[in-house]
Amino acid sequence: MVTISSDIATSSRFRYAIAICTRLLEVPVISASQSRMARAALNMGVREVAEAAGVSTNTITRLERGEELLPRTTADIRAALESAGVIFLADGQTTDGGPGVRLAK
Repeated sequence: MVTISSDIATSSRFRYAIAICTRLLEVPVISASQSRMARAALNMGVREVAEAAGVSTNTITRLERGEELLPRTTADIRAALESAGVIFLADGQTTDGGPGVRLAK
């Protein structure tokens, strides 16, 4: 696993690169339930995630309601949660289930 400093992880170029790679690879960024699970695991509120991702609290709420966001916005939120210490698991990466979240070591 690669560790990325918070300065890099919060830069707009890094978040843009993540969004482009996600789009090119056609990898789902994160689901509404993964966002809620990640926040719970990190004990972060909507305001804290929004500030870390550089988006509004309404944007986090929209994501967690299941509304579709721009890929770049979702990538920004994912990058913020990952830099805070979670790893997102795709469908099939867990023993018995769909997409999930776990804490990084």
